[in-house]
This record gives sequence, structure tokens and C-alpha cells, in this order.
Amino acid sequence: MKYLSECALILTDAKSDESIAKILRREIAAICGYIFIFFDSLPNESDSAMEMFKRCVSSKHIEKDGAKNAHKVLRHMLVLRRKGVSVVGSPPLDLDSKTFIDGMKMISKHLQRPQNNAEKISFLECAGSSMTECVVIAKYWLSSSLTVTQREDSWRVFELLCTILEETLRDDTISNSELRFAFNAFIVIMLDENNSKLLPSILGSLKCVLESLLQESTNLGLIEGVLPTLRKLCLALLKVHERAFVSFYSKCSSSLTCLEFEQRSSKGLIEKSDEMDESLDTSEMSSTREELLKHLIDSKVAVEATYHETLMRSFDNVAIMAKSGKMSFKDILGAQDMTLQLHSDLNQDLFGEISRKYSMASLFSSIKREDFDTIPSLQVEAEQFLQIMNEYPISVDSFRANATTSSTAFLQSIEAQARLIALRRLEKSLVRHDSTQSSVELPAELHNWLMKICYSHDPEESRLISSRCLGEINSLGSFATLTMPTQSMSIQSQLAKHDGSPYKVMMTNILSSVAGFLDSGCAETSLVAMKTARALLNSGAGKECWKILSDTDQALLRPFVTNDDGQQHSSVFISNTCKEKLKARSAGLGGANLWCFSDGLWNVVEYGEGSRELWIKNIVCAIISCCLGKDSKVRNKGFFRICQGMCAKEACFAAEMFPYLIFSLLDADPREASKEKSASARDLIHSQTAIGTAKGQMNVLISNCFSSLLKLDAEQMKIYTQAINAILCSLDWLKSITEHRFLMADHQKNSSVIVPKTSKTSKKRRSKGADIDDVQPSPQWRGCLYGVVLRLDGIDVAKACFHAKRYFSSMYYAEMGMQNMVGSGSFFEQLSGDNAHKIEKNDEALVRDISGFGVPSQNEEQSVLDRALVAKDIIVRCLTELEANDELDGVLLQGAALSLKQNISSFTTLGGLRNEKLAALQDHDIRLEERPAIFQEGFESITSCLEDLGLNHTKHHYLKGVEKVLSAGQQDDGSRNFLREKWFEDSLNTASRWDDTLLPKLDTNDQYVQPDKFRDAPPSKSNSSSGFYESVVHALLCFGKDDIAGGLNNVTQARRSILADMEALVGSESQSKGLATHLSRLSVIGNLELTARTLEGKSPLAFLLNRWGFCDEAGVEKFESLLLESDNYSFDMKDHVTDVDNILARRVFTEFSVQETQLKLLISKLQSDENDIVEALTSHVFKSSHIYRELGRTDAANLSLSRLRSLVQVFKQRGMTYPTNLPLVLHLEDAKLMKCQNDLDTAVMRCKIISSHLDSIEDDGTNLELRSLHADSLLLGSLWMAEQNVDAATTILSSFQKAADLSMNVYRKSKTKDALHTSYIHKASIAAFKLGEFAASLYYSVDKRMSSDVWKKRCLAANERKKELNLAITEAENLAKNRSRSNADERLYIGADNVRSVLEREVSFDDRDMNGMAASLRQYLKLSVESYCSALKLCPSSIAANVSSHVFQLVSLWFKNCARAETNDVVNELMQANALGIPSYRFVPLTYQLFSRIDSTQDDEVNDFQKILRDIVLKICREHPYHGIVQLVALANGKRIGVGVDGRNADTYLENVGSSKVDAATSILNDLREGEGYIPALVESYTTLSDAFINLAMLSTKSFERRQFKGLSFSQFKLTLDTCFSSGRRGSKNTSATNKPVIFTNPPPIRPDAQYGNGIDDPIGAERVLSFESKFDLTPTGLHRPKIVKCIGSKGGRFKQLVKGEDDLRQDAIMEQVFGTVNDLLRHEGAGGNVAIKQSLGAPAIPCSSRHLRLITYGITPLTPSCGVLEWVNDTMCFGEYVDDKRGIGAHSRYNPGEWGDNDCAKIYRAAAGGTEESRRKVYRKICENFSPGKTKDSFLLLFHRKIAIPYSHLCSLFISLSVLLFRIL
Repeated sequence: MKYLSECALILTDAKSDESIAKILRREIAAICGYIFIFFDSLPNESDSAMEMFKRCVSSKHIEKDGAKNAHKVLRHMLVLRRKGVSVVGSPPLDLDSKTFIDGMKMISKHLQRPQNNAEKISFLECAGSSMTECVVIAKYWLSSSLTVTQREDSWRVFELLCTILEETLRDDTISNSELRFAFNAFIVIMLDENNSKLLPSILGSLKCVLESLLQESTNLGLIEGVLPTLRKLCLALLKVHERAFVSFYSKCSSSLTCLEFEQRSSKGLIEKSDEMDESLDTSEMSSTREELLKHLIDSKVAVEATYHETLMRSFDNVAIMAKSGKMSFKDILGAQDMTLQLHSDLNQDLFGEISRKYSMASLFSSIKREDFDTIPSLQVEAEQFLQIMNEYPISVDSFRANATTSSTAFLQSIEAQARLIALRRLEKSLVRHDSTQSSVELPAELHNWLMKICYSHDPEESRLISSRCLGEINSLGSFATLTMPTQSMSIQSQLAKHDGSPYKVMMTNILSSVAGFLDSGCAETSLVAMKTARALLNSGAGKECWKILSDTDQALLRPFVTNDDGQQHSSVFISNTCKEKLKARSAGLGGANLWCFSDGLWNVVEYGEGSRELWIKNIVCAIISCCLGKDSKVRNKGFFRICQGMCAKEACFAAEMFPYLIFSLLDADPREASKEKSASARDLIHSQTAIGTAKGQMNVLISNCFSSLLKLDAEQMKIYTQAINAILCSLDWLKSITEHRFLMADHQKNSSVIVPKTSKTSKKRRSKGADIDDVQPSPQWRGCLYGVVLRLDGIDVAKACFHAKRYFSSMYYAEMGMQNMVGSGSFFEQLSGDNAHKIEKNDEALVRDISGFGVPSQNEEQSVLDRALVAKDIIVRCLTELEANDELDGVLLQGAALSLKQNISSFTTLGGLRNEKLAALQDHDIRLEERPAIFQEGFESITSCLEDLGLNHTKHHYLKGVEKVLSAGQQDDGSRNFLREKWFEDSLNTASRWDDTLLPKLDTNDQYVQPDKFRDAPPSKSNSSSGFYESVVHALLCFGKDDIAGGLNNVTQARRSILADMEALVGSESQSKGLATHLSRLSVIGNLELTARTLEGKSPLAFLLNRWGFCDEAGVEKFESLLLESDNYSFDMKDHVTDVDNILARRVFTEFSVQETQLKLLISKLQSDENDIVEALTSHVFKSSHIYRELGRTDAANLSLSRLRSLVQVFKQRGMTYPTNLPLVLHLEDAKLMKCQNDLDTAVMRCKIISSHLDSIEDDGTNLELRSLHADSLLLGSLWMAEQNVDAATTILSSFQKAADLSMNVYRKSKTKDALHTSYIHKASIAAFKLGEFAASLYYSVDKRMSSDVWKKRCLAANERKKELNLAITEAENLAKNRSRSNADERLYIGADNVRSVLEREVSFDDRDMNGMAASLRQYLKLSVESYCSALKLCPSSIAANVSSHVFQLVSLWFKNCARAETNDVVNELMQANALGIPSYRFVPLTYQLFSRIDSTQDDEVNDFQKILRDIVLKICREHPYHGIVQLVALANGKRIGVGVDGRNADTYLENVGSSKVDAATSILNDLREGEGYIPALVESYTTLSDAFINLAMLSTKSFERRQFKGLSFSQFKLTLDTCFSSGRRGSKNTSATNKPVIFTNPPPIRPDAQYGNGIDDPIGAERVLSFESKFDLTPTGLHRPKIVKCIGSKGGRFKQLVKGEDDLRQDAIMEQVFGTVNDLLRHEGAGGNVAIKQSLGAPAIPCSSRHLRLITYGITPLTPSCGVLEWVNDTMCFGEYVDDKRGIGAHSRYNPGEWGDNDCAKIYRAAAGGTEESRRKVYRKICENFSPGKTKDSFLLLFHRKIAIPYSHLCSLFISLSVLLFRIL
């Protein structure tokens, strides 16, 4: 201290103590740091130095300034430790770690730091620092060291921190985040190759830390918190071990090479090495080499201590973690695969001893546990994989993913290694999983993570394994749907979370990003992030934002939060030199003060392809330097300025800052003030939503900069995607803010329009109607009130979005741009209609940007129609990428109208390409005739058309011609690759039709593929890689030549080609659409790899055949069984898929072709299993024919059948046997194909021939397969004849009857244990259903005829003829009595007798006709009912057909004829005999219809209808009580209508509530009460609950005002709903505690087994009533003010219900039943054909209903004719309330402020009702001009703001719902 004082005196020449003290105060931190480290080793000297320091500088200054800069004192100590300070003396004093630690502890003792007594903190935090900060500094010093000595000095600091870390672990004063941060620093330091000399010391320190951490006394929570980091640390140690071992091996090998070179040189063998004599003894040289190498190894191990210590200490560290017991063994399980694979190539015999000593394989064998060999299940491995992926996620940021710094690559490589190990384990589980033995449902997140790995920058091995896993999962069919990877929280959600404040969102996100960079692998980035974090958290805004951060970010940033208000922390800014360079790059635009917006900075093309990251760094740093100065008005500019250093360091951080800066600059411009009295409604709303001003300087400059980037061409956008994405993200950010502000704005109701009254005095004025010219018009449309703020062209933004693969966003911006211009989102209709000329005339008043400001602008370059056509083209391209075919057809149709309107007066061709394939092919032909030039887009389209038409051979020769015509200059890489891929695809499909022998062979005499088969393929570039089809073809050829290794190489290349194609989908919003093809191809490749393992003998053949579905539990599936089971789904031909897109067809063709070729390869390679493979091959070809037919590809189906016939002939020659009925089965398949080709006559004839042939065969009935085939042919022929009416009805009916009888006989004779018994049941029930359908159609036709007026007139005429006949008989008899012999009498008699004869014949004919009709009616009715009953009794619950329609038909026939005199005996007898045999669950959907017919049995009733109905009702109530009892109780309450109902529909409320029905229902309830089990108690519970509901519903609400009342008490009105199931004064006394009803509005699903819990357990899928909340509410609207209650379920669920009184809900319940039936029909839409496809291709191949249509239904339970309970539908509102201003602000006032409302339009039109037609037209046109269409679509786009892709899917549902709503209204 004395020396320092003297130095200060000499240097300053100060003569006073105050001057010296002032100098010393500046260095308080350095002086205290130097003194404190000697307090323990030199206590006396330190005390005296401190006393002297206090004399020179006052104690107050030392405590105050020292406390403020305590962290600097600590940092100075670290500097001293780095420099290696020592004290020279006797003896010399060396300062160790303990000395420095004691000195650090003195900081809080001598410097009065504020202590936090609330929590236990370390002495580093007491000193104003933290472990995290010290580690960042030490890591930076170490990475910035250039020499070995500097690194050793820097390592001493980190070694000191390790000692501190051990002490804090013992004291439990370190947090999880700090410990994780320290371990991550260890990983970075270990993996830095520059620190290889320090590895022994690093690993030694790590060992001490791990031993301290993994002690028994350590807090388990601390260990669990760092487990992910420990796993990463384990992998880093393995990497270090691997690197050291390889380096050791390389040194030994290089030394050996040198010694051998010296030996050979000394012997003179170098020059003759290439011509050595064969007699030279090489064994002697080999032995000498081994001796030399052994000597070298021993010497290296002895001399190179670094390798020894590195290998052993890395070994020891892994052993500590593995053997501690604190870390689960599964955490490092799988790493041994990496080590064993590493050393498999290096473990030569000469290295055996070293490997046993140093390799990690010995470690894993030493820590092997009992469960080491346990094979985990696929579900467990999937969960483990998801855990690893959540711990080591993949970066989706394009800048961060492309980080190339070596330090960052360290951590990324370790994380990638962890993912690779998890992938390997998952791959093993998937490959060995047998889907037939156990099915597993894998989580959807698994698919998302695997897709992300395929898209990532992970090593190729990881991406290949990930693709293999995807293929295996697709083969297992574990994913029903394909989803896109999940995205982060949307901007709208973040704004809502932070009270709509963009600045809170921005600053919170910035802090989170900075926290993430603290843990960066780059030491410099970590240091900059630390300084930035400390400076940000020292600001007021930073402290506020820190409080709302996530727990993880708070824990990581907590050490940098300080409470010292006066403490200053330095920030990292760019240097003045860098700023000058940025200014020099600018070109001067934007003014001297705004140089950051110059073209020189923003022109991304000038940066070049290699400097994409530099562009965003320069832009952001320039904006901060230029626009965030002292005079800037930007809010929180200091917060953003602090981040400049991070922006200059990391491009991804700069990209995140870019939108925030753009918003802040725009928001700094003051908004335009709007006076509420003078401003329009739009301007008032805009003043709350706008960001800045439309003409502000910032808006103009930024708009120009953005516009220049958005106008790049397509190729440039592909190159500079990161810059384009930065622009689009900024626009999304701005748009989200304006949308949120718009939703939160203070909207006002549109004011009503004053309509002038019509004059009553003037007849002339009355005839003209109201004078609408005096009505104030609506304000002119100025675009949406929200937008992207910047004045950009929506078309330009849409183009950029398209090139960035944001297809939904592209359509959104294209529609927004046109909507702002024409005033409606339906710009197609607007511009193609009569209003287009008006829009063109108002060109100067059009809004051409999407800013939301609504400022008109003029653009002379393009007309409105031209822009609309450009928008149409963008939308068409987006829909094409999204494969939205229905929407695409509509847009093309509307676009054609626009093209016609534009070119109607020009000579331009008006036609375009039609969408139908054959028509499109003709259009292409016409274009080629006009312009013969061939372009890639053209021949690709023609190729697609030819494929869709099935003209594959023509396509093959067309492509061959194209390849010859195209010149070398025209053949770019794209066209060449396309031609080769198509060529090899055709070759692959052709290879699947080989029939001579069954595989390619090397022998040219027996070669399956001719030598020149693939010689004519289009040429490829020498450096180009093979595509998918080319690689697959070459792989199959290699397998045929027994070149398994070459085949696997080609398979890997095919996998690489798929990954390259999948990379094109990165970031694409059509990702889920394009994945199906890639996943299918991955499955094909996986099967090829499995085939290779089978050929090598590494996998059994049975496993492969089982994977393909050709094996069952008993072994190989028999071809005969397949033939018989193939027709289970072949009778509803109308439901088959007949229109499949080309992509799915190509998928199917590829899968089947490759699989067929593989089977053919296996036949000759595996001779011992030839029979099994032949069975599989024939089954496969037959299945492929069936699938092709189901897909509507009859050409491919015909080829498959032809191949099958050829194969059968070949195999028969080899001695194989086939079923005798195979030819007939194939002929029946031919008939089905003919039907698909609309050759109905030939198909029917083929079925008749088959049936006749089978009739001629003598059969004793034992050949069930033959009889089943006979029934199939009859049934198909009957169906097709009935469909086209090609034969008499009686003939068709007899054919149906014969088919049904045969099917029933086959079923009855089959045995239950027979494998085909289920198939026989299925066919018998289908045949009976079809017979019933046809008989019912005949019945209805006869009944229709008998009910027609013509028939009635004929009956009347027949009666008249009978009367005439009676008169004629009487007259003839009289004449016969009075006949004389005169001629006159004879003539009279003969005439009368002739009349009598004629009338008798006519009457006889009439009687026969009428009796025949009556007999036919009874016959058809009997046959129909009998068939339906037989089918329903037999039909299994698993049948795919829609049985509900048959049940409806049966009940309809019964009810129609139950009281009909002609037929009641027939139908009632049949129902009495069969009704109870039909499963009751079939009748449950018809409970309303059945129960409504219940009535008392009349004394004179003889048809037993009520008795039969009563039995059915009792059966339903007993077996399905939760569906039947409530309906029965409601019917018994038929007389309880409360005070009655009023209104014009009062009579309808009281219909069907007669006393007889009530008595009958009560009687049935009494029967149920007398039953056994839980049903009697359940009846009482339902009765009790219904009574409580009825009492509540009948509560009068007339005394309440017309507003919503909430919180009304049940006890207040003496209601018992809340206590109906409880005891007590208000409770019920006759209810069971266990047998409570289910929630009325949420009944359980219908169960065929009638298992509903037996009154003890809750029914599956439902909850029973536990209680009700004690309060209820009244709705604000409604005629009778319904009540809102909340029911509490037995599982804790809360169900909101609406109790309505004085209203009939029965019709509403019926409509909901209708909607449910429609949903059932839609669910089975296309089920007939799709079942076959899903059975062969898996469930993801094609959905059951391709349109995904479904009506949303809600539960309605009528309790009396005038009250009931409804399910409350959450998140809904009335459509009228949504549009109008009935309850708050309606959509029209919100989205069209100031416009006329619908009530205004109605008033205006009513005022003109008395006018002429022309005047009414004028009024109507005026209304259309002043009333914009509803903004329903805009509202949906705002409500579903999470992602733009979501609203468009909801829009489809919206339009369907509106259609259903319109249908219901009509």
C-alpha cells in the first residue's frame, strides 16, 4: 500500500493527500482484490495494508464504492489468478485455490454488500457476482488464448471455479441453472480441440465436481434438474475418449509407417517396391511389423501420458455417473452402440490389449446390470425418444441452424449425437416390432420430431435413420392422419397474454433469447449475452419484464438481476469504425439522418450468396445506430440500443430484433388525431388500431425498402430466402398487432338511416315510392381496418409468400389486396359482373395497398382486371400445392370468367386448359400444334394426363420421343431428371409383369430382364445422383445378382433422394399434403432393406411375409381363403372409390410393383420356402387387382388379372396346386371389372354364365366355397340387373331369393370354428339385406300404384262393371224366361247373353288384376320384412355397411302396415316372430319413433301391434336403460304441461298426448319397476330427476325484467333440482344412491353388448349425475326465459344445460336425430371401397370419408310436451346476434363502420314497395351500393389467429354449416 501511495505521488506530482486519495479511489476494486487474497496466508501484512488503505481513502468511500463495484473486485481476483500471482519471500508463497476462495469471502465482510436473508446464497452472490458470470468470463479467457501457456493460465481460473463449485455443492448454495451452465461450459471446453493438452486437468476437475454432486447427501432435486445436462456430458466424454483413442492410433500407425520406411530404405527396397521378387519372405516382414507396432504401443503408452490420462479419466467420469445410482442407467443406454461401432474397425489384434484397457466397451461391460439385456417395448422407446427430443430440441430458426462457428458446433454435435442414439434405439424397436402380435398407438409428437430431424442439419446418418423410422411407422399404420410439426405460440396469443402490449411481448422475447445465448457454445457470444443481460436487467423495463419470464429463463437470468439502483453496467455496442463502414456502404438515400434506409444497405443482391447473415446484421445495427439516438422518439430505445452488440454477433438474434425495430420506428410517428364529432366511424376505429401514419417518413422509407425486396424475381427469392422471411415475419408481426387492436377497439353501433316518408297526398309520388336520393349514402369503401401498416402491394406480398412456401398466407394477402380494392373478398364475382366498369371508372379512388390506412392511390401499370388475374394465378398455384382440388375447380371456373371479360374485345384466345384429363390432353395437343416448342412444364402435364388415363405404354413412347426431340441445350437438369425418373418408374412397373422366370439372373440364357432392358434410359450428368425410381431399379437388379451390398447402397441412395425431396417441403404449409407420397416411398425402401436382410439370412422369411400381411398365427395365408374373403366388401359398388388422384395411384402402383418384384426375387433365392412365397405372390397379385379395381384403375386391374393367370400356369407346370374354383373366381373378377368399365350387359352375362355353370354341377352341398361363389355371382348379377332394369322384376327377385337362400344355407352348414365362418355370416346378412331392399322397392312400387288416382278410378270402374254385370245377368235371365220362338226375342236374348259374357270376362280380369296386386303387395311386404328380420338377427356389429338405413326401412314398413286391413296380419305376425330376436341396440336410434306409437291396447285389437311394440320397448329399456327410460318417463308426463302454452302453435304442443298413451307408458314403467337388478331403482331416479327439471322449467319468469339474472338460488323458489338426490328436508326419499341416471344431454354411446356398468360403474363414455350447483341463471333473451343450470358428473365433469319451459322440444329432438343419422351416413361415405384399400395399404392411405363432413349436434331431451333439457353449446352465438347489433356490436358494424344496416335496407325497400318496377330496381341497386356483404370470413380469420392455415380449414366448415342452416330454414 505504501508502494502504491508513493507511485501515485510520483506519477501525479500531487502534493496533497486528497489528490492521492482521489487517484486511489479510482482503483478501489483492484486494490481490494489484491489485498483480500492475502488475508488468509499473510494476515498481519494484509491487516496493515488495509489499515493504511483506510487512512489514505476513508472507510466510507471504501465501503460505498467497493460495495457498488464488488463484482469488479471479484473479477480482479480472477485476473490475478489467471496471471499466476505469487509472493517472493522466505519461504516463497504460492497462492492456491483456497487462498483465492478465502479472499472472495472477504468481499462481503469488508465491503458492506446488501444481503438477501430470504434465501440461501453463495459467497459469489454475496460478492455481487455469480457462478454463471464467472464461468462466462473464464470460458472467454480460455477460448481467446492463443498459446499453450496462455491456455494454462486461463485454465487456472476455471480450475478455481471448479473448487468453488465443489464447495457450493457441499453447502447446497448453487442453483440448478448455475450447475447446468457450469456443466455445459465443461462440455464446450472439453470438445475444443485447442484444449487437448489440458484434457487431463479438465477431466480431473470434472471428476471432483461429479463426485461432489453424486454424493449421498446431495439434494435429489438438484441432481434431477441437471440430468439432461449429465446425459449430454456423458456423450461429450465419449466423444473425448473417441478422439483421444483415434489420435493415439493414428500416431502409432504413422510412427510405424516411418520406421518401416526407414527399414526398407536401409535395405534398398524403396525403388524396387513395385517390382519385388515373389520369392521375398513376406511373413518375416509381417512379424517384424507386429514387433515394431507392439514396441511403439508400449512406448507411446509409457511416454504419452496425455493419452493415458485422457483415456482413463474420461473412463472414470463416465463410470462415476453410471455407478452412482443417482442417474438412471437408461440415460446412457444406447451409447455403447456408438462405442462398439467405433472400435469395430480399430480393434485389430495388435490393439487388443489397448482396447481392453482403454475402450468404453469395457466400461459398459463393467457396469452391466441385470436389466441390461431387457428389450423395452416400442411404447417405452417412443416415450424415451420424445424425452430426449424435448431435452435436445432442433432449432427451426434458419439463421441459427446455419451457425458455422466451431464453438457452437460443439454443442450442436453433442445434441445431434444424443438424438442419434435415441433414433437408433427407436429404429431397433420399430424393426423388431411385430404388428400382428401386438398393436401400439404411437403419439403424434413422434411423427413431428422425426420429420424435423429429416429437415434438420443433423448428420446424414441421423436423417437416414429418421426416415427409416418414418417408413416403419407408416408400414405399421400407427398414424391415422398426417400433421405438420407444431409451431411456437402465435403472436396474437402473446399479445393477449401481455395485455395487448407489443412492447412487453418484444422485451420479454428479447430477454428469453438473450438467456438462450448465455449458454452458447461460442464463448464470445456468451460474454456479449452476459453483458447484454446484465445491462437489460439493470433497466427499469428489464426488471419489469423479468418478472413475467418463464421459470427457466428467470433461473438463468437471476444472477444478473441487481437491486443497486446507482450501479452502471457497460453494454456492448458496435465500434465507431463499424458504424463508419455501415455509413460508407449506404448510398445516401433517406437523408443524412436516415442513412440506414439506403439502397446500399438494403440491396441484398449486392451482398452475395455467402453473406446472407451479414445483411440482417448490417440492417439491424444500422437502424439502431441511426434511428435510436438521443433525439429519437422511439419508446424503450435504450432497451433496444443495449442489444446492438448481440445483433452484431448473432444473425438469428438480429433477425428476431428486426420486426421489433420496424414496429417501434413506425409506432414512434404520432397517430393522426380524430375528433369524435367530425371524424367518421372508420377513422375513429382506425385511430385506435393504426401504427403511425400512412404518410409518415418512416412508413414511406420502410415501405420503399420492403417493396424493393418483395419485387425480386423467383430465382433471387430462392437464393435470399432468409431476407424474404425476415420481411414476411415483420409483416406478420405488424398485421397481428393491428388485428389485436382492432378486436380490442371501442367499436360503435352504426347509426340508423333516416328514410323519408312517402307522400300520401300525391298519387304520382306514391307510385314512385320513397325518394332514396335524399338518404345519406354509406361512406366509400377504403379497405380493411387492419393490415400490415406499410403501404405495400398485396400481390407482391402474396408472391413472396408463395416463394417462401407460405401458401395460406399467400392466398390471404392476395385476397386482402383485391378486397381492399373492390370492397369484397369475392372479387371474382364483383369483377366478372356488371359492377366491374364502375370499379374501373373509380381508379383514382381505389385502395391498392394492404396497410389498413385506406389511402387511395393510382397505379397506371395494371388495371383492376389484370391485378385480379394475377391474384387468381397466385391462388391457383397455392391451391395446387395444397392439393385442394375442389377449391381449385371453383377458382378456375371463376378465373375463366375474368379472362373472358378481359379478352372479349381482343383476338387473344379465350380458352384455357380444362380440368378434365382427356379434355386437358386435347388442349395440350392444340397448343403444341400452334407452338411446337417443347417445355418441361408442358410435357410434365401431358405425362400426368396420360398416367391418369391409364395410357402408360403411350406415355412411355411419348417420353422417349420427347427425349430424342429435345436438344442438348434444352435439356436442363430438371427435365433430364424428370425423364430419367419417369423412365425408371415405367421400367419398374414393367418389371413387375415379368412372367417367364421369376427373377433376373446372370445367365443370359435364362435372363428375366433382357440385356438392353435399361440401356435406352435418358442420359444423366456424370455428377448427378440417382433418383428414387432409378435407385430402386438398380437395387432390385443388384439383389438379383446376389450383390446385397450394392443393393443396399442403392437403397441408401433412394433414401437420400427422398430426403432431398422432403427438404423442398421445409417451411411449407402444404407439408402434410406432400408427406403421404414420401412416407409411402420410405415404406417401400424399408421393405427393400428387410428383403436384403432376409436374403442374407439375418431375418426370417416369416417375419417379412408377416410384415406384408401374408401370414397369420397359423402360418402362411392360403390363397383359397383370400379368394373367398375378397368379396366381403364388394356388393355396394356405388360406394367404391372411382375417382382417385394421380398421386395416390402412383403410390399404389409403386408399392405393389416393388413388392411383386421382391417376391419374385425371393422365390429362386430361397428354394426351401418356395411354396410359401408362391402363395404370397399369387395372393399379392390378386389383391393388387382388387385394389386397382377399387381405385377405379381398371387398366391396371386387368393387367394384374392377366399376370395372375400367367403365374398360375407357370406354377402349375412346377407342380403347384390351386383351388378348383379359381377360374370361376377370376371370371367373376372380370365381371366386376366390366361393371367398373360401364359394360353392364357383359358383366351381367358373365355372372349368369357362372351361375348356370354352377347350377349344372352336381353338388351334395358340402362344397361351401363353391356354393358361396354361386351366391356371389347371383347377388352381383341381381344388383346390376336391378340397377339398370335390364330384366323383369320377377326374374331379378328370384335371383335375389336364390342368392339369399344359398348364402343362408352356406352359413348354416359352416362350423363356428371354421376360419371362414365370419365371412359366411357377413355374406348371408348382406344377401338378405339386398333381397329386403329389392322386395321393399317392389312393395313401394305396387303400393304407389294402388294408391294412385288412376288405380282408384279403375277400381271404381270395376265396381261399375260388376253392377253392369249384375244388371246384364238379371236382364239375360228375364229374357230367357220370357224368350219366345220369335226371331226378335232370340236376337234380344243373344245380345244380352253376349253383353253378359263380355262383362263377365272384364270383371274376371279386373278381379284377377286387383287380387294379383293385393297378393303381390302382401308377397313383397312379407318377403321384405322377413329378409330384413333375418339379416338383422344375423348381422354382426362389426359389419362395415350402414345397417341403420335397413332398420329404418324395416320399422317404416311395419308402422305403415300395422293397421292396414290388407297387410296388418302379415307384418304383425312376422314382427311378433322375429322382433325379439333382433338385437335391441339396432332399435335404439329409433326410440323417438317407436315410443311415439305406444298406446293402450284396445279391446277390439286383434293384430297384437301394441303387444309387439311393448315387448320391444321393454327390451330396449332393460338392455339399454340410459337410452330408453328417459323417453318413457317423458311420455308418461304427457299430461304435465304446467300452466299451458299459448300462441298460434298452441294446438301442436298438445298433439299425441292423449290419456291412452300416458296410461300405456305408465304401465310399462310399472313393469320395469317390478323387474330385477338395478333397473327399478334407475326408473325411480329418472322419475325424480325429471320431476325436478319439470318444476324448474315451469317456473314463471314474468316477474323478472328483460335482462340476464345470475346466481338465483333453488331454495329461494322452493325447487329441488340441486337436492333431488340428497337426503334432508329438501331431498328425495325414494332415490337410490348408486343407480343414478346419466347426464340427460350426454348419454353414453350405444353398446351392442348392452354393458353399461350394471348401475354400479359409470357407463363407458358418459358420466352419471352426482349433483347440481345450488345456483341457476336466466337467459337474457327467449320467449319464456330458459334457465341455465350446471350438472356435476360422477367423474367431476361440469355440464352446462338449458332448461326450457312452455316450448315444444320434440321436433328439435327429431331434427337432431336426423342430423345424427346424416353423420352416420357421412361417416360411412365411401366405406365400401375404402375398407379394401385400408386393409392393404394401411389406414393413412385414404380416409373413410374423403370430404370429412360432419354436422355438429347437441343433446335434446324432451320431458313433457311443453318442456325439456338441452345441452349448452359452448363458444357459440346466434347468427343474427353475430351479424346485427342485438347484443353488443355486431359484425356488420364492426367490419363496415358507418354503412347501412340490414334494418335500414329493409326500411328503405319497404318504403319503395308501392313504386313501379323500375323504381324498385333503382332502390335495390342503391341498397347494393351502400351495403357490403357480411364479413364472416374476415371474422373467422381474426378469431382463428393462431396460424393462417387454421382459418381456411374452418372456413370450409363455416360454408358447409351455412348451407345446412339454409337447408333447415327452407
